[in-house]
Amino acid sequence: LFETKKIIDMLNAILLALKQKIMVILGLGTNLGNRKAHLKTAILLLQDILTDIQISPIYHTKALLTADAPQSWDKPFLNMAVRGKTNLKPSELLRAIKNIERQMGRANAEKWSPRPIDIDILAWGDEVITQPALTIPHSQLLQRSFALLPLNNLAPSWTYPVPGPYQGITATALSKKLGHIEDFELMTLLKPAIVGILNITPDSFSDGGKHNTVEKAFAQYQLLVKQGASVIDIGAESTRPNATLLDPEEEWKRLEPILKKIAIHQQQTEDDTLLSLDSRHATTLEKALPFGITYANDVSGLYDEKMCRLIAQHQLKAILMHHTTIPADPQVTLSTQRCAVQEVLTWGKQRIEALQKAGIEKKQIIFDPGIGFGKTPYQSLKLIANLQAFHTLGCALMLGHSRKSFMKVFTKFPASQRDLQTALMAAKVARQVDYLRVHNVKATNEAIITHHFTSLPTYDT
Repeated sequence: LFETKKIIDMLNAILLALKQKIMVILGLGTNLGNRKAHLKTAILLLQDILTDIQISPIYHTKALLTADAPQSWDKPFLNMAVRGKTNLKPSELLRAIKNIERQMGRANAEKWSPRPIDIDILAWGDEVITQPALTIPHSQLLQRSFALLPLNNLAPSWTYPVPGPYQGITATALSKKLGHIEDFELMTLLKPAIVGILNITPDSFSDGGKHNTVEKAFAQYQLLVKQGASVIDIGAESTRPNATLLDPEEEWKRLEPILKKIAIHQQQTEDDTLLSLDSRHATTLEKALPFGITYANDVSGLYDEKMCRLIAQHQLKAILMHHTTIPADPQVTLSTQRCAVQEVLTWGKQRIEALQKAGIEKKQIIFDPGIGFGKTPYQSLKLIANLQAFHTLGCALMLGHSRKSFMKVFTKFPASQRDLQTALMAAKVARQVDYLRVHNVKATNEAIITHHFTSLPTYDT
């Protein structure tokens, strides 16, 4: 009987702990440095103290400033909300949040000044807390659309619990009172990051010749950024079947003007989009580094020693793609007698070991199984269906399936008209990869965000 009572007491304690795990909604804001990167970092750190995390779209807003604030403080914000569960007490969560802010570089900053991250507790279930250091719901929630609208994205049926004229009114109804913020991005920051493709080529398989002037290329760059790309992958050489490969001199002649244009634009604006160089040539990468390149996308497999030295020396992200030939040759594919997943996995392990010996850390490597490069359509589909297997490589994973020819298996549309198929497939595998490399960022982001929000559980205080 004594032992039974101990077991019952233990079970009751567990049930009590589970009941005490409550839903909270936090507001995140940033207007200093690489804002999207700061939001991603904050979300990763919050995963240590919250479970079942969901995130809102990102809203672009002007800074709130006092009349006497310095002009240098007038930097636009990125705002969003995060929903999760916690069994911490409100004061404990507040301390954990302040610790994250300190970790990310916000220490003793003046009020209203630019900051890398700002985290506020917006709502704590249906609790009302009024303390000197903590007010829940947030004291300014009903005056700040950049806080209430993201909250509404995550918990539209949440009701305002503070006694008064707004008590019992839902987040959706309150949001309508505050109005709408037009400038927002439909994207998720947990993963994957969307890599927008910018081809400065006359002969790429789906958009050749569309962006081969500085003006056209820059307009496409701005469009991809506006649509929510976290990274722009810029390339001047086509690798489609029968493409003519470029020497480094001709490649740089195409790349230099647009890289200069983007670099000047980023220096003069708040644009903090990351840049990737799609090139096989180490000399091209070396010339491009001063223009802010942080990713090296070498479709030839990073066999060039100088390329590896540059990546290691400058701590670049290195995209490692499996292939059988460059340019792609439909006649040279993996053996249909062997498992394509195992073949690509074995190659990946060998190359990653070689790159580590060359001084490139595993955390820098992004593995791309190379859809369409040396695979039959059915092998490409099998790789996509088994993306989970590549997590055993221990590095980030990229899928570059956009508009590829393997889609002929299920659509008769030409490459330029396969964005629907690309987006649907992206939404299906989004949680299995870290990066999606696509031509149409808007369609891909909308498919992912739709899938994301239709899978949200019902809000429950």
